[in-house]
Amino acid sequence: MSVTTELIEDPAALEALRGEWDALCVACAEPICSPAWMLAWWRHVAPAGASPRVVAVRDGSALIGLAPFYVIAGQRPATYRLMADDFSSNVALLAAADRIWDVAAATGAALAAAHPRPEVVALAPLSASKPWAEAFADGWPGRMRPLTGRLRYEETATLVLSGTYDEWLAGRSAGFRKSVRRRARAFASAGGVIRLSTPESRAEDVAAFISLHAARWRGRDDSRLLALGERLPRLLLDIAGRPTGEEERMRLFIVELDGRPIGADLSLVAGGEIVDINTGWDEEYRRFAPVQLVTLHMIEDAFARGERRLHLGWGALGYKRVFADGNDPAIWDVLVPPGGGMPRALAATAPALLRSRVRDGALRALPEQRFTQLREAKQRLSRQARRPE
Repeated sequence: MSVTTELIEDPAALEALRGEWDALCVACAEPICSPAWMLAWWRHVAPAGASPRVVAVRDGSALIGLAPFYVIAGQRPATYRLMADDFSSNVALLAAADRIWDVAAATGAALAAAHPRPEVVALAPLSASKPWAEAFADGWPGRMRPLTGRLRYEETATLVLSGTYDEWLAGRSAGFRKSVRRRARAFASAGGVIRLSTPESRAEDVAAFISLHAARWRGRDDSRLLALGERLPRLLLDIAGRPTGEEERMRLFIVELDGRPIGADLSLVAGGEIVDINTGWDEEYRRFAPVQLVTLHMIEDAFARGERRLHLGWGALGYKRVFADGNDPAIWDVLVPPGGGMPRALAATAPALLRSRVRDGALRALPEQRFTQLREAKQRLSRQARRPE
């Protein structure tokens, strides 16, 4: 069989590819690269002037890879980015098992011949477990290899779902188990329930999630979801909608007390992988710890479904590590291909690369706990500075 590529620049052609695309995302266990998520982002969030440069890679008739890039017209240096890179805690490219190098080489050849010719290829934020930057650099056409650099690295909390929920809970600390049981009893005694959103309740549940998420972020300015304004409910309902025969990729749990939503959790699912997107809660019911309740319910549900891993993202690690047992770091890599635009690309990327090297040097010089404390203190001061008087 021969490997072939198709460079897709028409959004309608992406819709036509949706069935094969979704099947590959399931095989790769990458819900964050599902067409449900990516195409909804394209319709509701993509920046003005953006145009798809999606590369579909086939071996014979089989789709073995998909690289969902886009480029913004007139941007200099011409930068190819991955769809939803400005919105997701992580993004992904798709490659069938043991085909990353084949897919990267074929994709690089397609991008090198695209218009505009890429001067910067942003591979971010990706899982550090998959060597995409190295594979692109090795397989890029021509005698000169592209230059690569790392702009950022963030630890990410994950939980491998092996055994049973009861076995997992038994492995937590005695204090954690006692706290969980006490809050669960109090919540149940108060008439609380946790339910999974259904197509019939979807519009109401999405509205509840947005309201609770807004309550969580009240007084702060850094919620990418809330920044969408009126586009947010349309985005979430678009993700939940799907063609006949396609499995649902969005999962929304609602925590209710006497019929009133007090917490919610939104995630994406495919191929046994759950990617937690965001949460919301009502501070009035803080005593019940709605986020802990819904996270535990999500974990128990995942065990019952036979799913394999929960990806909790790279923010607020102190809270997430209570549940997690692993780390799948997110990385922000950049690739600068050889060509006439290289000086301009290097001038644009050099400051960020330099800042990254200084930050990495500080990380090596400081104990991890101290570095984390300093970063959290900086974030608190930044939020306080943005609050109105």
